[in-house]
Amino acid sequence: MKKINKLALLSALPLSAAAIPLIAASCNSINLKRYVFEYSSSYSPQAFGHDASRSYGSYIGSAVTQHISVGLLRYQSLNEPEVFHHDIKNAENQITDIKTYITKPSYVVKKLALASAIVVTDKDGKTSVFDSDDYDMSEQKAPNEDTIDGKVIGHFPSPSIFLKSSNQKSINSNEFLKKLKDAKKVQFVVRKGVFW
Repeated sequence: MKKINKLALLSALPLSAAAIPLIAASCNSINLKRYVFEYSSSYSPQAFGHDASRSYGSYIGSAVTQHISVGLLRYQSLNEPEVFHHDIKNAENQITDIKTYITKPSYVVKKLALASAIVVTDKDGKTSVFDSDDYDMSEQKAPNEDTIDGKVIGHFPSPSIFLKSSNQKSINSNEFLKKLKDAKKVQFVVRKGVFW
């Protein structure tokens, strides 16, 4: 009887070993009925990938609802950046590399969307109200210049530049950033008459 049990166990061993890959293959996560965005990279799921609330970090890039919803504040780009492409050629006149220069950056400002004002309280208890989102539009001179094919090309290191405001009550002013660094409490005044 003992020999029969041993033979039965030994014959069942290859069957159980063959079942392990089948079990492992069935444990893959299947993304049925889910939006998966893939831009030249493999999909790696993130925690809270479709959570539109801003309670867990910052904006979540994979959530489609962020493209149609309005936040308290938003960034506005005033123009598109302009670029210049320069072909780098070898002795045989073959293009070996392409260098891209940003000749005009995109100017970006902060705008009040659903918030009509921001109240910042510092550590001394003094409150400051920022209820404006105006900015000073000034074309900036390119900080870098290169001579390419006998032509001087001015270029910027970044594709976007944040514009500042001389108005001390604007959220685009240096005063706003300074007050935020010393802030003990930040409050948002929600705009009246907006249904959301």
